[in-house]
Amino acid sequence: ETGFGIPMIMINNYLVRDLSFFRLDLTDKIPQLIFRFTPQDESFLYTSYPKDGDLVSLYIRSTSELYKPIRIDLLVTEVLSQFTMLEEKHMGEENRANGNNASFTIKSQMRIPGIFQHVSKSFKDKTAFEVLRQIAKDLGLGFASNEKNTDDKMNWLCPSKTLYKFINDVCESSWKGEEDFFDWWIDQYYVLNFV
Repeated sequence: ETGFGIPMIMINNYLVRDLSFFRLDLTDKIPQLIFRFTPQDESFLYTSYPKDGDLVSLYIRSTSELYKPIRIDLLVTEVLSQFTMLEEKHMGEENRANGNNASFTIKSQMRIPGIFQHVSKSFKDKTAFEVLRQIAKDLGLGFASNEKNTDDKMNWLCPSKTLYKFINDVCESSWKGEEDFFDWWIDQYYVLNFV
């Protein structure tokens, strides 16, 4: 079935097959996907070849009812191609760039509309916890934390920064007590985690 065993990846309406490398990297603040594949035909090169900012859709079905399936839309950030090195005299119709052993490595990052836009906004008389929960709501993300609140009520200003940078600044400035420090990330289920 779709998404079992091998992840289902669509890029510009092209269903990716023959994956030779796949990594869904959840170690950074925003999930990233890196995969390598060899196209089966020329249609990828002529109609579906990705550019920066094109959409990649990923679906991984869970084999257990304990876990939710993963369904992420990502934006292409880099495309690397490796074409077979052939001498010019051997470059016939059958050995064009889509030919044997032409592989593509595509790097992409989770699509979160608005997170890299510059925003000027104030959050009056709120804690860092409340500010981050409001930003998550504004971005259409869920919010999860292992705290009920923070002890840092004040006015927070986002002076023409990206929301990504502002989230980072709020997290670094948040206060609960002498022994506490906080971190944040967005997981594969579109949830802003503040821990």
